[in-house]
Amino acid sequence: MTTLYDREASSISTLAHLRFFPLALTGGRGARLFTDEGRELLDFGASWGAASLGYSDRRIRKAVDLQLSNQAGSSYLSSANVVTVQLAEKLLSIVPQRAAGKIWFGHSGSDANETVARAVIAATDRPRILSFSGAYHGGTTGSASVSGHPSQVIPKLPSLTLVPYPDGYRGGSNAGENSLAELDRLFAGPLPPQDVAAFFIEPIQADGGILVPPPGFLREIEFRCRKHGILLVSDEVKVGLGRTGSLHAASKHGIEPDILVFGKGLGGGPSRARKLILASSCSMRLLQM
Repeated sequence: MTTLYDREASSISTLAHLRFFPLALTGGRGARLFTDEGRELLDFGASWGAASLGYSDRRIRKAVDLQLSNQAGSSYLSSANVVTVQLAEKLLSIVPQRAAGKIWFGHSGSDANETVARAVIAATDRPRILSFSGAYHGGTTGSASVSGHPSQVIPKLPSLTLVPYPDGYRGGSNAGENSLAELDRLFAGPLPPQDVAAFFIEPIQADGGILVPPPGFLREIEFRCRKHGILLVSDEVKVGLGRTGSLHAASKHGIEPDILVFGKGLGGGPSRARKLILASSCSMRLLQM
């Protein structure tokens, strides 16, 4: 008997696979998934965060059906699109004030972070970018070039500097202090802060090990960014939109980023919804055009 895995192997490339155990799915409802063997599984992964609202939710189905019954085109590239404007207005009403400038819609979280990396350099006339060791900001050439995950072999941006992310498991109780000390050392010597356009952060480092920074650590990062005019970019593709119990993961740490990057759960699971950037009007002149 030909299995779903067999059929997939003969028709779909493995380039995008990240498999840890055999899993072949035929459907889902709520928080449960159904396999081709007839098993019903409780899903704790939410399809890597893309299905934050579960599967086959009637409200999402209704919204999709409503849009398909009267599509206002398929893009906002060459025309104003009513549902795109409605989504932008809604999002601007629920984000922190500092980030409530304008919205850029892209195709993926990787696409969004890559665009941020290019835009902040152009907008600030500063050539350097900061990120954390172990950080994953996407799989495209541009987003991977500002990431610090060791599994990515794509060359890093020459102007990228990586700072240790505090790992309480391996670095002990002083991990946060040591990370801040390294950042201060860089600013005092090889990395003039006035050359840094932006600091990419993850409020919880996801692919780097589900690392939660110690209390007050990201406030200290924010303080240094404000002191030196460095834009603070919060990558919330995997951990934002309610996955930490707060709508925005950064707010758990008492910080207010200049730029928020969303994805995954924003689409509700049924498709690859466009991802976005929210940028403050005072700091991101390019994204205000």
